[in-house]
Amino acid sequence: GMPLKQMKRFTSLAKEGRETVDERRHILLHHADALKTRRRILEKCESVLAVKIASYEKSEGEGVP
Repeated sequence: GMPLKQMKRFTSLAKEGRETVDERRHILLHHADALKTRRRILEKCESVLAVKIASYEKSEGEGVP
């Protein structure tokens, strides 16, 4: 999720009204970029983990401890 500091800033801006729409949109765009980066990192980790799991499954099938 969005860091607490950003959420508080966003909420504060929202209370100020329409004149803060651009800054709020900027906060949301920044958060979306951060999530995309995090997703790419997690996908790489998942791929590495899948390879490790497959190697363990292969070892078990061959009777390797």
